[in-house]
Amino acid sequence: MSKLIPLLSLLLLWSCTADSRFDIHTVPKDVHSLSSSEGQKRLARVDQVLYTKTKKFWQPQRKNFCGVCSLTIAGNTLAQNNKIDQDNFFDHKVAEEVIAPATVSKMGMTLRELHEAAKRRTPQFTSQKFYAHTAGLDLFRQELKNLNDNSQYIVNFSRQSLAGEGMRSGHFSLVTAYDVESRSVLILEVQGSRESFWVNDKDLYYAMLAEDPVSKISRGWLRLTKE
Repeated sequence: MSKLIPLLSLLLLWSCTADSRFDIHTVPKDVHSLSSSEGQKRLARVDQVLYTKTKKFWQPQRKNFCGVCSLTIAGNTLAQNNKIDQDNFFDHKVAEEVIAPATVSKMGMTLRELHEAAKRRTPQFTSQKFYAHTAGLDLFRQELKNLNDNSQYIVNFSRQSLAGEGMRSGHFSLVTAYDVESRSVLILEVQGSRESFWVNDKDLYYAMLAEDPVSKISRGWLRLTKE
């Protein structure tokens, strides 16, 4: 028994100090579809200008083109035209210097690649990427509170993490509103078969902490700003 007590103490200490980042991806998160009563209630009490403007330029993504589609919508919304589509997105040396459309069709894009594409495809706007593990939750919340129609926010997160199913494949979509009362974010979903939804800001942040299997670092968000 005297040998067992130190062992139990050591195990308890390890369990308290062990990295819990992987545990958060196995717990289902509180998500409300936009059309639900709760979703509509939250929409009614927030500034809808960004959501309304962005929705006008919405288009469904092609297979694995969620990043391409998100930046296409963001760029067109800020420019107030439809000059970018999911074909000419790869012009301006995006295909040659960043990533080819065939590669995106197979495996999607990383946050770094989307940022590099933004610098070439939408150079008239200022683009900045944020990795969740270095930016932190406080900065993310501050960014959400500063949402306005002169900026577009594209989030790169794990859909599986929100469902509590791990942190495998990633996804891109757009942030279009923030409800301070519930601390929730309205995601304008780019996948046509899925509905836009509200999710708690901390849960979305955790879903962005999920490691990208290609870059081997966390996901995050991209901010595109019209000066």
